[in-house]
Amino acid sequence: MTVSGEPEAASIRRQVRAVVGASWLVALAVLVVGGAAYFRATRQPEIFAGEAVVRVFNATAPAVGSGGAVRVDPAREVQTQASYMTSEAVRAGVRERLGARFDRIGAVRVASVADSDVLAVQVESRFPTIAQEGAQAYAETYVESRRESIAQTLGSRADELRAQAAKLQEEIGAIEARITELVPPVAIDPRTGRAIIVPDSEEVKSLRAQRGSLVDRLTSANNVAEELSAETAIRQASIEVVNPAELPLSPVRPVPLRDAAVGGALGLFLGVALALLRERANDSLRTVDDVEEAARPLPVLALIPVDAATERASRRATSRRGAAIDAPYPVVAADPTAAAAEAYRTLRAALLFSSSNDDMRSILVTSSVAAEGKTTTAANLAMTLARSGSKVLLVDADLRRPSLHRLFTLDNEKGLTSVLLGHVPPADAPIPIDVLGPGALDVLVAGPDGWEATEVLASGRAGPWLEGLRRSYDHMVVDSAPVLSGADPLALARLSDAILLIVRMGTRRRDVEMAQQRVEQVSASLLGVVANAVSPAHAGYYYYDQRSRPSRGPRKRPAGRAPR
Repeated sequence: MTVSGEPEAASIRRQVRAVVGASWLVALAVLVVGGAAYFRATRQPEIFAGEAVVRVFNATAPAVGSGGAVRVDPAREVQTQASYMTSEAVRAGVRERLGARFDRIGAVRVASVADSDVLAVQVESRFPTIAQEGAQAYAETYVESRRESIAQTLGSRADELRAQAAKLQEEIGAIEARITELVPPVAIDPRTGRAIIVPDSEEVKSLRAQRGSLVDRLTSANNVAEELSAETAIRQASIEVVNPAELPLSPVRPVPLRDAAVGGALGLFLGVALALLRERANDSLRTVDDVEEAARPLPVLALIPVDAATERASRRATSRRGAAIDAPYPVVAADPTAAAAEAYRTLRAALLFSSSNDDMRSILVTSSVAAEGKTTTAANLAMTLARSGSKVLLVDADLRRPSLHRLFTLDNEKGLTSVLLGHVPPADAPIPIDVLGPGALDVLVAGPDGWEATEVLASGRAGPWLEGLRRSYDHMVVDSAPVLSGADPLALARLSDAILLIVRMGTRRRDVEMAQQRVEQVSASLLGVVANAVSPAHAGYYYYDQRSRPSRGPRKRPAGRAPR
């Protein structure tokens, strides 16, 4: 089955489970990084910071001078003055003020205060007094430098205007002298006693006009000069030290608790990242949700809870092939009230209700890889079908690692390999098992080792024989080899009415997806997935199991009947 990608919600759930599951890793990262930050902080020298606040201009002051009354952007002006405060010119002035103490100054930082027209200059040092003196020196040096710059800029303009006014005054005096020369003295009429008015000549008229123009220019120059003087005073007054630097009483760093908190936050992010990377690198299926996501769109038909005693016996049985040991007998017969037995009955109901009985005659039980519990599932499914009244044949078609004969403590001298190679008639090979119920169960073990029989299964030539057996039973449950182990399980899959894929918790996701792809490539009917070895609490049977077991006695193994 080709999986195009899990849904976003499912992916988020996986990531959350990964982080919760690796909480120890996250906690370890927080402790390590936070502890390292705390330890490093306690080993660093103490650094003190002195701070002085300076107003760099007054944005609300009126502009009175025509030469210097250029309005500026307050935010941009503050940033410009912040750069100027740390310029080499200001540093040179501070060095001159402090002398040798200047070398004990550390970092110098300048920042605007709450989008206002003031700047805060902060000077760091290992010595509190040097930090205070350094901040105050920077503030005072800046103020003096700015005031001097303003005086030079506006004062030079005012001096130019005053010099221009003096020249104008001289020109006016010369014109007035010339007019006096050209205008005759006032004469008195002897008859009337009145002054005789003599019209001005053209030259006098011109001189009088020139004098008026020069007087206007003189007045304007004097006024602008006075305004520039006022502008200089206003601007110089707006640049001042608002808050002088005070002696710092506590260091700004290190602060071990603060550093530990910051380190802990970084450790938290690191731990979460490591947990997600760990989840990405770990491809195993650890929860039921993981199985559902890997099996999508196939349904999960049953959740088989893990049983410690059965798990130990299964490991012993698979580790000693051919040994006569106490293998785990089907739990539905040995302990019908167990949680696992209820799970297998749930699986039987899911199979029978998924389609009509005629469409579910042959059921292949397989897995992606070995040791996922397919044999145990096949045996218990066959037992539950038989106990419900059906005539069932259980076939061990895993010729590479046969185990049904050990599960039921049966003789393996003849079986499926004997039938496939023509050594034994098909009717003589199955062994009946007492199911203590209305139905019947026959077991066809794998038989003696033989690679020829495996070739027969892989080639598909066992179809007619399996079809003949299937007509004699209500259901035939076939335990095949894992899908990824060879071609014979795929050939059997094509001959089966339904395929169950057993997925044990801890199996790799890629193995499950590859197994589904291979089954679908042969156009087999993959019915669903059975999750095996699920935690009882996750499987949902824990409460039922605890109520069923208080008075349960020792498990008993029904004896098999003699071969027919």
